Amino acid sequence: MTAIIFLSIFGFILGMINGGAYHDFKKKINDIKVLFFGFSFFSLVFFFMVWSVFSSIDESLNIHERVGVLIIPPSIWVFSFVDGYRGGNKIQKFMDYFKNSFGGIFKIFGILILFLIVILLLVKIVKYFWYL
Repeated sequence: MTAIIFLSIFGFILGMINGGAYHDFKKKINDIKVLFFGFSFFSLVFFFMVWSVFSSIDESLNIHERVGVLIIPPSIWVFSFVDGYRGGNKIQKFMDYFKNSFGGIFKIFGILILFLIVILLLVKIVKYFWYL
């Protein structure tokens, strides 16, 4: 299960970056060839990693995990690559929705955590000077 999660995250990020590089490569933006071919190489490494985990000799994965490794990370890579190639509309809309929906909550929690850290540091300083 851990292999599926880590390969899915790696495949998602790599697919977005590789799709964006391919999008820029098709637009003929200068100095993008190195980036495009570099991320194409990393995509081949990703598929080699998927295949090596799928065909592991030590039999640490059961059949369901093997099928999951073979299907889930490459399909996430393909989705993020196609979305990045088309301009990142679906992923960008989801991120904007998430930011607009939960941005205020995260801001409040951030302020509370910062406030707690400041209070704890002040208590430490007062204790330090009290016991001198």
